[in-house]
Amino acid sequence: AYLANFAGLFRSYVSGGDTVKKGDLLWRIQGLNGDSLEEIRAPHGCIVGMLRTFASVQPGDLLSQLFWESRKK
Repeated sequence: AYLANFAGLFRSYVSGGDTVKKGDLLWRIQGLNGDSLEEIRAPHGCIVGMLRTFASVQPGDLLSQLFWESRKK
């Protein structure tokens, strides 16, 4: 689960159910003046399982849940 570290406006660049690859920009939190406060990129290939729909965020708000297949055997 990804939680907000800053208060601001949540800008998503993906949708729920999207498959993303490592390094893809997923979302950004911006201040009211437009400055980027936090930017999250995919840590590896995964599926966006859940995504916040409200634009306003506070620290600790749930932003998204990503799912990926474990390769351990």
